[in-house]
Amino acid sequence: MIKVRAFVSSLSVAGVLVLTACSKSDSPTAPRPSPTPSAATLQLAVESSPAYVGDVLSARAQVTVGGSAVADGSPVAFALGLNQCLFAENASPTITKTTVAGIARVTFSCTAAGEVELSARYGSANDTKRFTVQYNPNAIVPATSAPSIFQLDPSVGNGKGG
Repeated sequence: MIKVRAFVSSLSVAGVLVLTACSKSDSPTAPRPSPTPSAATLQLAVESSPAYVGDVLSARAQVTVGGSAVADGSPVAFALGLNQCLFAENASPTITKTTVAGIARVTFSCTAAGEVELSARYGSANDTKRFTVQYNPNAIVPATSAPSIFQLDPSVGNGKGG
């Protein structure tokens, strides 16, 4: 009985050793997990300051993924939040522009003064800037009509002066 137990124990130990030896270098390893893609970041900047009614204003959105600029041609959606402001490229309050070296640029103008909200979006990354468009204090205001003479004083005389 002791011989049978010793034989079974020896056989068990031998089986474990064989399984261990076979599974060390010949078995495939699990693939390494792929890195999680970095989230995109977008930084919006209004380049025109001060912003005056009627001027062509400009802004840019810089888009990066993992610290590097996105590929050229990546789409960035822009929107203006004041009804009197339109993008110069399409005369609309919304536009999609593509990046060059990670930067998308837009130009726009406003026909009225007020608070403007400009937003840009690339995928889940977005940014919004608020700024004020004001009337230009140095603008020349055209006369609405030509000057008129309403009364002569004195109303009598020879008209040659004198």
